[in-house]
Amino acid sequence: MSQIGLSKAAFSQTLADGTRLDGLGSFTVDGQTRSYTDAWFAENPFYREFANDIELTEDVVALPGMKGSGAVRNLIDVAHVNMMGTAIRAKKIRNYIACR
Repeated sequence: MSQIGLSKAAFSQTLADGTRLDGLGSFTVDGQTRSYTDAWFAENPFYREFANDIELTEDVVALPGMKGSGAVRNLIDVAHVNMMGTAIRAKKIRNYIACR
């Protein structure tokens, strides 16, 4: 990349699926000028909302967690459901993480 345009020209287009394209900029690679735009997607597959909350036990709350996305729940929610709150499995997970 040899050049990046830092300003965008006024541009707006809505695609058939509702995605909105906004602004038009340019950059140059190997002597060829190319364009780019911002895309505001109509559908957000990473937004998530579940109809039921999972009540977590103290054993599970103490475990390390990782956020889920889309249709995937947070790791701590899954650990609770799979462990059903048993301290033995929580200890195994802690030991596994400590060994990594």
